Amino acid sequence: MSALISVTLTKKKKGSSSVFLVMVLGTMITLALAFVSAALRVGAIGYIDGVMNLSARSVLSEFDTHLKDDYGLFAFRGHKQEIISKMTDYLSYTLDHNKYMDLESVDANTAGYSLADIEIFEDELIEYTKYAIARGIIGDLTAAGGTGQAGDFSAGHGPLASGGQYVNGASGSHHYSYGTIDTEKEGRTLRNHKIIDQLPSGAHPGSGSITDKIKEVLEGTDNILLKGTDSYAVVQYIMHTFKNAQQGNERDTFFNNEAEYIIEGEMSDLKNRKELRKDIITVRNAVNFLFIWGNDKMRNEVMAAGELLGADIGTLPMALLISEGWALAEAENDMRLLEHGRKVPVYKTTDVWAIDIQSIIDNKESGYIDTDPGSGLNYQGYLQMFLFLEERALRMSRIMDLIQINIQGKYDRSFLIKEHNMGFWVKAEADGREYAYDHKY
Repeated sequence: MSALISVTLTKKKKGSSSVFLVMVLGTMITLALAFVSAALRVGAIGYIDGVMNLSARSVLSEFDTHLKDDYGLFAFRGHKQEIISKMTDYLSYTLDHNKYMDLESVDANTAGYSLADIEIFEDELIEYTKYAIARGIIGDLTAAGGTGQAGDFSAGHGPLASGGQYVNGASGSHHYSYGTIDTEKEGRTLRNHKIIDQLPSGAHPGSGSITDKIKEVLEGTDNILLKGTDSYAVVQYIMHTFKNAQQGNERDTFFNNEAEYIIEGEMSDLKNRKELRKDIITVRNAVNFLFIWGNDKMRNEVMAAGELLGADIGTLPMALLISEGWALAEAENDMRLLEHGRKVPVYKTTDVWAIDIQSIIDNKESGYIDTDPGSGLNYQGYLQMFLFLEERALRMSRIMDLIQINIQGKYDRSFLIKEHNMGFWVKAEADGREYAYDHKY
């Protein structure tokens, strides 16, 4: 009997041990399966993350090569549905062959990345300009452009006006670093209204007069081209990339007076050059008028002339008319100097004043008088000053205009700035998890 009981107890112990071992083994198998499942999920997340990034980079790799080669800007063409379609194709190509991962949905958006956005476009342009300056692609235009030191706009000590070199007609015998401006050349005119109506600047008509702004700045500071500012970088980009009436490049473009277009916005090379000429003369006229009335000798001369000639309207009104005529004649002479590659100080001294009052009274018309100031701004310098003070949105949108016009005319008739993006946002749902990213160049 005792032996039977002993055998029974032994069997019970063995049964309990077996049950315990099965429970432990089951737990270990469950944990192992949990670890495998977790590892698969972590691996899937990393795998899908890599595929998402690779797919997005594939979309970005389709950038416009003409935009990059000619203007240093990276952007791809595509709207929301095109990006979704491409991302879906790229992701499906990989995930559809993996039974553990299912692609459920893809969404994308280009909001905040459009090349037509002024903020985004300017940021990218400035980033490229800083890179180009660091690599020596773009130099310091305050030196290369004949402007001297930044803010060095006063006249040097040249010969007296009476001893200045008189140059008859439209050509001189000097060597000019930028040559002369062909005032007879008309250039091209854009008449295609379909192209004109699609220009980015149509949404930024601008406000106010740039000449008024320049006159205000000139009255308050000598330092016009402020280095280190965003506007300075943009002006560097413009002067390096685009043509102007006195400086060309080998690029095939529609307009030759491109920098002038950015300031004036006319659809004609001739009109842009003439309008800028008028604006420079307006500014020079205002500064010259103030100089006449701020100089004791010159003010006395105009008052004396006003007394002699102002019998009908009075001395002061006549003196003001003579001063205006004198300042305008000097401004015209200044402009002719600029057109022939010479420098004209923003703020003059009597040493570099060219026209005498008797010429105004006698109404003499001539070529131009070069008093050789030795410092100041040449045409490139005045061009930079106007570009620097141009309304920001208008300046950037007209840069877009030129890029769009040139690419349409040379490479792709359907090219539109507004259809190009510098990045995009994408979201996908795969394997029950959401993935969202921003991608840009």
